[in-house]
Amino acid sequence: MPGIASRCSLDVASISVQGTGREINEDSCFVSSSKDLFLIADGMGGIDGGELASTETVAVIARELQTSRPFSSVLDLRYCLSEALEKANASVAEIAHERSLSRMGSTCVVGVRFGEEFHFLGIGDSRAYHVGNRMRQLTQDDTFAEFLVSIGQLSRADLRTSPRRNMLMNYIGGHDFETRSETVVVRPAIGDQFLLCSDGITNKLEDDTIERILRREESANDAAEALVAAAKGAGTQDDLTCIVISVS
Repeated sequence: MPGIASRCSLDVASISVQGTGREINEDSCFVSSSKDLFLIADGMGGIDGGELASTETVAVIARELQTSRPFSSVLDLRYCLSEALEKANASVAEIAHERSLSRMGSTCVVGVRFGEEFHFLGIGDSRAYHVGNRMRQLTQDDTFAEFLVSIGQLSRADLRTSPRRNMLMNYIGGHDFETRSETVVVRPAIGDQFLLCSDGITNKLEDDTIERILRREESANDAAEALVAAAKGAGTQDDLTCIVISVS
């Protein structure tokens, strides 16, 4: 199926709500006015650090990538993205040091539209999905449980219930942070959808439920609201953040 033209229409919606078990929303999200940059960050560090970490992560990455545009090539995009992640990590780590917030940090998932392609990259356990003929997860969680799956010490069937599924091995602000430049590239067709979300959504909703909601709803806004409502209905107390992109 042919890819989209650069002039395609995008229906985009974002939503971020405080979890019922939280005193403050530690998630942050950003959608550029030109609909070519999409960001979600999920902060860690409690009331004092989580919101600050996610806000700073989104602010730095958005600033750096918007300043770097237009990208001259895919290699240029990936280099600029890697540099933006490095700067976000350094900024969050510096704030954590200045305020003695040793547990402060943030996940992030980034989507960048470049010509007919969308590029995605994740750090931590915030995710990106593509819904075309089928739904597939584009990013891989940086968790200890996912590592155990990769070396054959844990089955994928047991991943969701593993006590190690929320143990992050890489995150913005971490002492051993590893930046990335390799993006997952998708050239979507008309009717395709993308979802970026924090783990408040995915910890309670199975992939087939997420896919069913995305395909059922008529607009990106309806889909985003339905995902949040479904996660709440499933009993989550976590903050809930998602960005839905529909290609038309």
